[in-house]
Amino acid sequence: MYDQERAVFRRFKTELERNVVLRSEVESVIEVLLSEYNTTIHENRFVVGGVLERIIGAAMRAAGIDATNVGKVHPRIDISVPGTEGFSVKGEFTGTGQIRLINVLGGGVGGGWREATIFVLTGIGIGYADPELLPHATVSSGDAVLLKRRNLTEFLARQPEYLLRCKIAQKSTNLDRTRMASEAVAHELLERFPTLRKFK
Repeated sequence: MYDQERAVFRRFKTELERNVVLRSEVESVIEVLLSEYNTTIHENRFVVGGVLERIIGAAMRAAGIDATNVGKVHPRIDISVPGTEGFSVKGEFTGTGQIRLINVLGGGVGGGWREATIFVLTGIGIGYADPELLPHATVSSGDAVLLKRRNLTEFLARQPEYLLRCKIAQKSTNLDRTRMASEAVAHELLERFPTLRKFK
């Protein structure tokens, strides 16, 4: 069922392994993202997730893959690639714990994990998994479908063809230099209004 998605990921992995400049830029932009918008601040979490989708989409296009970012119109698919059912993108930047695959809003709405997923993992790299490769690996917390990071990392160790080893930074514990997503939006909006601009 996921043959095409797996083939696309392997192509992506091969190109990033070959293209040192592209791989280095992906590593660096993720490091800057986590440094400037630390996800320890709750409001940054959705923003960082959305930016991460854009970064992976851009990297796929740079690797020659016809990828389109579609998260704005598809609630569970972040990147569309012709011939596939698309990809979800998830990041985990602490090195421990569980990965939130799906937010379930009341009454079990949202269903189980069905999406081919690209994982961006601190300390490991960029991996791929889908429900057929990792059956029965998810748990429900009541408001989300979760995947244990350990289950994923053990799978990637057994199946290295689904892992691009690269330097994915860990989010900092120092919040002194981090920004809040709302600050950037507010700054851009307030610039348009001359009286408020003086007090932003």
